[in-house]
Amino acid sequence: MQNLYIKYRNMILYLLIGGTGASLDFLIFSSLSWFFESKLYIVYHLLGYFSGTTVSFVLNAKYNFKKFNRLSKRIRSFYLIALLGLIFSTVFLFILITVFEINQIFSKFLSIFFVFLIQFTLNRKLTFS
Repeated sequence: MQNLYIKYRNMILYLLIGGTGASLDFLIFSSLSWFFESKLYIVYHLLGYFSGTTVSFVLNAKYNFKKFNRLSKRIRSFYLIALLGLIFSTVFLFILITVFEINQIFSKFLSIFFVFLIQFTLNRKLTFS
């Protein structure tokens, strides 16, 4: 069991840290939507996503990959990969829900799973190498 943890340590921590960032994203989005005009939901989504991504970067840099050199390059790389993940997940959801008429919740689950794998791999190899 310990060998499995050592082998997948980065992925497990990335998942936990990503869950923290996603929770912050949802909290900001839902709080702003609740207290302010709901027509601005795209702005709230961007604020939440940006905040969650920032928390994920800081926690991954400090606790998971433990890399602080070339910080400016790492931040740019992390955010570019996050943007690619956002674009991929949006297109993936559209195709699953609209074209294949798959349940929204299941589609979201699949999207999160695939984006997690892609972003983890890219961030491990490019951002935190």
